[in-house]
Amino acid sequence: MSFTIDSFKKEGLSFLKLQNNTTEEYVEVIPSLGGMVFQICLHAEGKNKEILREDSLDQLKENPLFRGRMLFPFNDRIEKATYVYQGTPYTLKSNCEEDGSAIHGFLYNQSLKVTSTKSDSDQAILELFFSSSSNEFAGYPFSIELTIKYILSHKGLRIEWDISNQSSQSIPMALGWHPYFKLGDSIKEATLVIPGNKYIEVDESLMPTGNKVPCQNSAFDFRQGRQIGKQDLDIAFTAPAQGASQLKKNETIIELSQDPIYFKYVQVYVPDSKDSIAIEPITSPTDAFNRPHLGLIEMEPHQKINTWAEVTLKKV
Repeated sequence: MSFTIDSFKKEGLSFLKLQNNTTEEYVEVIPSLGGMVFQICLHAEGKNKEILREDSLDQLKENPLFRGRMLFPFNDRIEKATYVYQGTPYTLKSNCEEDGSAIHGFLYNQSLKVTSTKSDSDQAILELFFSSSSNEFAGYPFSIELTIKYILSHKGLRIEWDISNQSSQSIPMALGWHPYFKLGDSIKEATLVIPGNKYIEVDESLMPTGNKVPCQNSAFDFRQGRQIGKQDLDIAFTAPAQGASQLKKNETIIELSQDPIYFKYVQVYVPDSKDSIAIEPITSPTDAFNRPHLGLIEMEPHQKINTWAEVTLKKV
């Protein structure tokens, strides 16, 4: 089995392609757009499938739905782009015209440095690096470093995140990844499995009420698997210590596993097009900077964190 990492350009953007040359499986990454995962093509039972709904090339900089983006140093929304941390108020740059909130951090349009590329007979590994200084981003005056490692092997894709607090004080942090998975042209007939026992209740503006509600006997009970159909979804579930989220259609299963230590939630979102579904490993639910009891990570001075997620393709 032979793996390689190659570069190519489309519409002025540089892509890096991790490839298994035996099976022709591959992963495409764009370092200049926050290390976004543009496409994942995996192999199961004699067939290769592209399993991400990707942006068209003219949408990439517009970023309409944050497809494939890394969400850092916060995921989802911070209401009104303001928060208070340890008694000090902060104002972030608003990037959501609908309600004036700050959404999905600021990594998504930053250029990451390629620090390492390695490939051999067993795997291809790409490492990207990002650092934020104390005065670089409005509303987040903290020094933090992030290394993202992409590993393509015969098992599938594994992504690892290494985060380091470079400040002499504790800092708030949340992390997520926003892949939109597809199985054909529509996900209405697909079966969704989310093994979490509770979901995060939200109000009409999709902000958390503070309650974690049992999934049992609710519209959000996907623990045993249920067809998506016409149901609208934009909800966070607790992620169990064991188990993985799955999207099934016909005989194909996309499986997303995530680190139970730090990725304690999974956000599920179905766009209006119903052509895909975002199944997102997240460390904290929406607006955790203002609702730390729901799972905000507070990194101690010089603390380091390592976490991971894996994507595999299987046959029933």
